[in-house]
Amino acid sequence: NLNVSRLARLGLVQITTRTPHTVRLVVARLEGSAEARIDSQLLRAWRSHFGPFAQVEVRTENRILQMPVEAKSNAGPQLLLSSDALFFHNLRVGQEVLVWPSL
Repeated sequence: NLNVSRLARLGLVQITTRTPHTVRLVVARLEGSAEARIDSQLLRAWRSHFGPFAQVEVRTENRILQMPVEAKSNAGPQLLLSSDALFFHNLRVGQEVLVWPSL
């Protein structure tokens, strides 16, 4: 039975204590996908806790974005985005963002 706390203990994600169920991820590039991709274990843990959802909210320095999300095996602590999505959302590879389910 996976949950976000267990994933944090495994070192897969880092939890921010001010915002419940929010994780800090690093933006990385992924070719050929319209949707954002996050680790399948994290997505499964969130869905077991919150129920089904199709989008995540991503907080950058000064704004909050909503984007569709899919699972990616062994993605680790990364938010994987296509080059087009990086450009469209004005994000850069290596940038740290806060991510949580959009309910």
